[in-house]
Amino acid sequence: MTAVAELEYCPRSFWYQIAFGRRKLSNEHIEEGLEQDEARLERSDSPDVIYGARAFSEALGLQGYADAVMREGDELVPVDYKKGKKKESETDRLILCAIAMCLEESSGQTINRGYLYYTASRSRVEVEFTQELRARVKEAAALAWRVLESDQPPPPANDRRCHGCSFEPYCVPDYLEAMKEGRPGVLPDLAFGRVLYVDEPGAYVRKKGQEILITLNDETLGRFPADSFEQVILVGNVNASSSAMRFFMREGIDLVFLSAHGRFQGRLQAQSPRNTMLRIAQFKRWEDDAFAAEMCRAFVLGKLRNMRTLLQRQFRKLGLAVLKEADDALGFAIKLAPRAESKSLLLGIEGTATAAYFKGLAELFSLEGFEFPSRTRRPPLDPVNALLSFLYYLLAKDVESALAAAGLDPFLGFYHSPKYGRPALALDLMEEFRPVIADSVALTLIRKKILTQDDFKCSLGIWEIKDAARKKVYRAYEERLNSVAEHPVLGRKYSARRIIEAQARLMAKVIEGDWPRYEPYTIR
Repeated sequence: MTAVAELEYCPRSFWYQIAFGRRKLSNEHIEEGLEQDEARLERSDSPDVIYGARAFSEALGLQGYADAVMREGDELVPVDYKKGKKKESETDRLILCAIAMCLEESSGQTINRGYLYYTASRSRVEVEFTQELRARVKEAAALAWRVLESDQPPPPANDRRCHGCSFEPYCVPDYLEAMKEGRPGVLPDLAFGRVLYVDEPGAYVRKKGQEILITLNDETLGRFPADSFEQVILVGNVNASSSAMRFFMREGIDLVFLSAHGRFQGRLQAQSPRNTMLRIAQFKRWEDDAFAAEMCRAFVLGKLRNMRTLLQRQFRKLGLAVLKEADDALGFAIKLAPRAESKSLLLGIEGTATAAYFKGLAELFSLEGFEFPSRTRRPPLDPVNALLSFLYYLLAKDVESALAAAGLDPFLGFYHSPKYGRPALALDLMEEFRPVIADSVALTLIRKKILTQDDFKCSLGIWEIKDAARKKVYRAYEERLNSVAEHPVLGRKYSARRIIEAQARLMAKVIEGDWPRYEPYTIR
């Protein structure tokens, strides 16, 4: 019922709560309301008062609960409790009237008036349900359904209503306004919500009172208000108490489990519409050819730009002609890609540019005595291909984990066609990170002679990394994921692993329609 008033006050806040099931994040205003709720007058034992009465209306498409319903003679009189002192509030009157109209339909009785009870001043205001007020409720309910049925969220208010709003970390009105005006802006939060990462080996998550405690042996590593999070991610050998897990489920807080290497293992969550609505939006976007084409161009441009930057860095050091040729080819492809109107044309542009890129990489590997004639995936026909394939596998599972944690389906891609068992969306998002992470690690391993020819073996013409050498690859890969860089959109420095997760969450916002466009992560 309060959603109707929320819509009148701020349509975007309504959309967050109802369309995508977002929880309000705790702030001082919400805490004050909860405290005053606790301070309500003691409940009467009178049989003429019903507390928490359910109210619903099929005609309006509304349902909710009345704080209290009193019988005064033959009349039903709803009561709605409000925090703060007695005041004249059209929004409060609208909520009370909506409750009354729902009670009328479910009870079959006409309700002419109700009370607003203000807990701070312990006073009440009588409200008459006029035809004008009833008409406003009907208009608000109809508007609510129009907003819900729309594919696009309402624009942010970006005015005084935003200050103190618990949805500001999701909505980021200042940043969106800066983007529209072409001004630089900084996002206030990496996860666009509240995400708690616990990755200290042996740590234990438990609930104590109104707090979540993170402990290791007898030491307290952290303590947080219990309702501060939308998602809790446990990495590796981290455990949680049953009381904490039940609390997370009860409050709709998503609990995600990752392996020590970041592989997605599963999630624990109560029934919640959030991921469902996001998945529905993802499937709708997948069927939208224009949207899919824009996403494909973004993925390819991110990959091309990062490949070019990697080779340009090497050219400045070595001055090799083949690197300059590859740079020219990539520069030409970067100009063509935004104009590609079909996936087949984009695939052709990417394929030609990638061939030039690998030709440049081959020269770099050959300087260290490793031959790399061309990229061969299945099977790898030389040590470099074996190394790249293994690194791409590691990267793919991390990207898949990030997408799953963000609530997206990693198997429904835009650029890579969905196939049984193929994480197509993970392969899409992975494109921009191939040069930045996997190729960069491969060059480091071979250039610094961390890996040598002796670390590879060949069987029937197929090359692979020896078991002992894989530990070296794991170590270098994890070091790369933990390295810190500035995110060009977020405007802050994060580890590479967190940047992958940020891109997944940015993608989710774009798919929801809450973000103007997907910007690939690019290095300078």
